[in-house]
Amino acid sequence: MVNQVHLIFQQYPKPTATQAGAKDAFSQLFRYLYRQRQLAVILLESPASQLTKRIKPLILEVIGQPKTTLIPADYARELVAQGVLDFIRFWLTQTPVQSPQQAYTIFTRSRELSPAQLLN
Repeated sequence: MVNQVHLIFQQYPKPTATQAGAKDAFSQLFRYLYRQRQLAVILLESPASQLTKRIKPLILEVIGQPKTTLIPADYARELVAQGVLDFIRFWLTQTPVQSPQQAYTIFTRSRELSPAQLLN
């Protein structure tokens, strides 16, 4: 699974605010994890699994360095990478599980909003 995620991140471009869509790395990641959701949930939920620890560096590589200086770069990267993993875990453990397209739409919209905007 880690190898497949790595391949997805190599083959597809990083999403951008203006060009997020069906052909970016995260949309493809959502499609793949949806197809593998039973295994993904088991691995994401198991304390003994190394999936999260092995995928997080791949996500960090895809997101790259932040362009903002409002907070330290390592904090910004951690917030984004952990947010991606938490979103995926939440999405895949819901009943019923939304389609990858629906989840990706929610994900991309959430990235455009502050926490205050998400809750208001």
